Amino acid sequence: MAGPLNPEQVDFTRNLAVELTSGNRTLVMVIAAVALAALGVAVVLVRQVLAASEGTDSMKKRSLPRCRKGRTPISPGSCAPSASSR
Repeated sequence: MAGPLNPEQVDFTRNLAVELTSGNRTLVMVIAAVALAALGVAVVLVRQVLAASEGTDSMKKRSLPRCRKGRTPISPGSCAPSASSR
């Protein structure tokens, strides 16, 4: 059985200190630059997607579901009862 803990065994914060050496600092800067570049690419892609048209009339027609008789397509993948069947 182990004996009581001494102060060195209880002081866990002593081992948690991290030294930021020049090599570590360089690595952090490289990772930060890559992260910022990725955010920039994301912004460009989002703007391109939002600026793109919804497609031709033929494309829009094909995206609507084929609904049963008496139902009306309201959005891609969704049908609702037509006004005449209410």
